[in-house]
Amino acid sequence: MEKEEQPAAELTKEERIEAHFTTPNDHWNKYTFEIYNTATDNGLFFDVEVPLDAFTHAEGFLFTNRTKPLSAVKALMNDFDEQGPPFADEQKRFMLTHLISYFSGTVYSDNDGKEISLKKIESLLKRENDKLHRSEVDNSINTSFDWQAAKTHLATLPDTTAKIAYLIEQKAEYEQRGGDGLIIEWFGPEYDKKCQTEINKLKALAQLEQQEQAAKSPFKVAGKKGSKTDLIRVLNALYELHLIELENGQRLTKKQFMQQVGGFLGIDMKSYEQTLSKALEQPIEANAGVFEKLQQISQAQVVARGENSRK
Repeated sequence: MEKEEQPAAELTKEERIEAHFTTPNDHWNKYTFEIYNTATDNGLFFDVEVPLDAFTHAEGFLFTNRTKPLSAVKALMNDFDEQGPPFADEQKRFMLTHLISYFSGTVYSDNDGKEISLKKIESLLKRENDKLHRSEVDNSINTSFDWQAAKTHLATLPDTTAKIAYLIEQKAEYEQRGGDGLIIEWFGPEYDKKCQTEINKLKALAQLEQQEQAAKSPFKVAGKKGSKTDLIRVLNALYELHLIELENGQRLTKKQFMQQVGGFLGIDMKSYEQTLSKALEQPIEANAGVFEKLQQISQAQVVARGENSRK
């Protein structure tokens, strides 16, 4: 009797986050857990899963494309701008800082034990980080901790993420400079509280917007167990066939492809890498099941068309 396929179980959000720092690689776990702790503490990201996913993708992408360091780092910075929403400069610097730390503290080697150098990648990442820092210094406003001025500045920022990042920075600077009493004497004791209230409001609105967008989608994953895993298997294979590209003729990254298709379908694809990795750990028969069904469907349609044409 043929053994029934056991589809990969869907991971909860907590399991997806934990999967980043509970791998068999303790060295990797140390860095990803540091990202989790730091991102959780500073509140720079609305969703702590975002920097973890971005770090995992960036490390693999840069290593794979290490022979073309200039184009690889340029593509990574473009990828930061193509997030949904795009990363603010402070978030980019967060990612670059942790990538630089990881590459400087990691020794890569090939199958023969020969060391693989990523010094060029590391150097280019440092340059991008320095460039962002200089830009922040050049464009920084004269901080007066005037709440009306802050609200005016918020209105000029492009999205919720940038607004939250600005408020976090303002709140932190106010608290750091308020120790001498002069800042509080000049601008009052409520500025940091107003920042935090606005942060909470923006996060709540962002969450509500996400829920509304999900509710508007006419699609959802079928209730059959393993449907999302099979969908990711099929989309992964479709990406590898190179049938779809950007309007300028360039090939999408797998992350772009998955997120764009997932967005169209109204399906969250943030954790597709973990789901796909878990699926690929299963036997070949389990992974091939959905493709065998596709073959059977195609064969049946061809046969049916042939029979209809003979009538």
